[in-house]
Amino acid sequence: EYGDLRHGWVQNVAVLDDQGRRAVVSLNSGLVCLLDLAEGSVEWENQVAFPELSDRVDMWLTPDVTGDGLPEILVNKGYVSEAVETSTASNGVTSIRRPLRIAALLSGADGSEIWETQLYLTGSAVARVDGHPVLLELHPQAGIRLVNLKDGQPLTSLNIASLSGQVSKIEPMSDGSYLLYTKDGNLAAVSPPGEVKWS
Repeated sequence: EYGDLRHGWVQNVAVLDDQGRRAVVSLNSGLVCLLDLAEGSVEWENQVAFPELSDRVDMWLTPDVTGDGLPEILVNKGYVSEAVETSTASNGVTSIRRPLRIAALLSGADGSEIWETQLYLTGSAVARVDGHPVLLELHPQAGIRLVNLKDGQPLTSLNIASLSGQVSKIEPMSDGSYLLYTKDGNLAAVSPPGEVKWS
């Protein structure tokens, strides 16, 4: 229990501001809360999911998209379905399961929902591309899909045809490139247009 927080077990914690005064917490009850760490109080809470619909509420801090100077919070509200992606490599046919989730963007200021859509969140990452906040979504049919965090709509896709193995995780790099981890244990650096720099 932390302050007035009595609604479940903590699953994720992220510090919301540079001073470390506030933190966003997701609980196994499907609740997301903003805590004032100095006062030990809850500033806002949002019941984004219910335990019977979601095994856990994962969350990612995103750049500010509302203009209030605070980060927003991307949350996984629940499971929709699952896609199985297969590919053929030199060592045979491999497959990877990609769960489709209900995703929502919450305001860091008050916890209200900005938008909701369905996304493949597992292994995906938040980044800035050409100054715009995006989700780098690992999509089973579209390769790496850039999703606009302002409205949850897809912008474009990067199809990495020359990469050996299925991408299981993506991380943005400081120079605008992406570091890709493949299911078979390989690493690759990809430029913003989608060209493999090295693997």
